Amino acid sequence: RVDVNGLIEKGRENVLLQSNSFTSGNWFNQNVTIASGQAGYDGGSDAWLLSTTNVAASECRVRQDSMPIVTGVQSFSVYAKAGTLNVAYLQIVEGSNNLYFLINLDNGTTNYIIGQGNAPISVASKDIGGGWYRLTGTWNSSSSTASVRVGITNSLTNPYLTSSGGENIYIQDAQLEQGL
Repeated sequence: RVDVNGLIEKGRENVLLQSNSFTSGNWFNQNVTIASGQAGYDGGSDAWLLSTTNVAASECRVRQDSMPIVTGVQSFSVYAKAGTLNVAYLQIVEGSNNLYFLINLDNGTTNYIIGQGNAPISVASKDIGGGWYRLTGTWNSSSSTASVRVGITNSLTNPYLTSSGGENIYIQDAQLEQGL
């Protein structure tokens, strides 16, 4: 598209389906329950409470599988806020890559874990205010599909969680797009 100065800008496109409707048929729960109508970062009530179920050493997350993407640089992001737990993660599974991007929701500290494949380009957090952070993971994709996950844990170094159930974080507005 052309901006007000006559310069060509890259268009942005979120390729996730129902990117803020985590109970739609496009999202699948693994060891979590999800509740809508929570106070969001933008002052509305469109955030979600992501709560663990009773699990032993498992990943607690919502996921979309086989998202069509093009090879090259990809960025995946979500807004998150601490609840009774304070670590959220994004996970990318595509081709030979399995990457986790983690954030401490108390202070914005980030980390990444390479399950397999290549290191990511970056992992970043942005303090939005009111306890909310935007976590973004960027990587170089060599695949035409990706599975994306938004999860909850209690460690910046391990996405697996043992839970008695009910531990939670808040999430809102996931996004997957080509480029930075």
